[in-house]
Amino acid sequence: MNRRRLLSFALFGVVILILAACRPEAAPTPKPTPTPVDAVGVVTSFYDALNAKRVDVAMTSVSEDAIFTGVFGYLKGRESIRSFLQINAELSFTYEVSDLTETNGRVTYTYRFSGNPNNPRTYGGSDGLAVVENGKITYNGDVASAP
Repeated sequence: MNRRRLLSFALFGVVILILAACRPEAAPTPKPTPTPVDAVGVVTSFYDALNAKRVDVAMTSVSEDAIFTGVFGYLKGRESIRSFLQINAELSFTYEVSDLTETNGRVTYTYRFSGNPNNPRTYGGSDGLAVVENGKITYNGDVASAP
């Protein structure tokens, strides 16, 4: 009787193993689709924040290792860019951007900027380029000096 019981348990175990091996595989979890970034919106928000003298808000649109170029020279990294923009805010610089067009994260635009109230001269009228990757500006400067 013990032998019969032992064979029954062994047979039962084999059946469980076979059934477990035959169960269908779980469907793979779908990967989330990346949300497209509104590169024009990123650039517009950046300049809107600068015109409101909200440098900290503007900097949320700038990547850690961003490069900015222009008549001021070459800036690399958030801290040097922040310092430069803070000085411009204190001098009441304003920026006018228009004709923004985006292709594959590269936003071209026309820009003009005005100096401080003691020197209200307007500069610019040049073609600008901002490169936006993962919702952050990685390059901002003249089209002529773009990477």
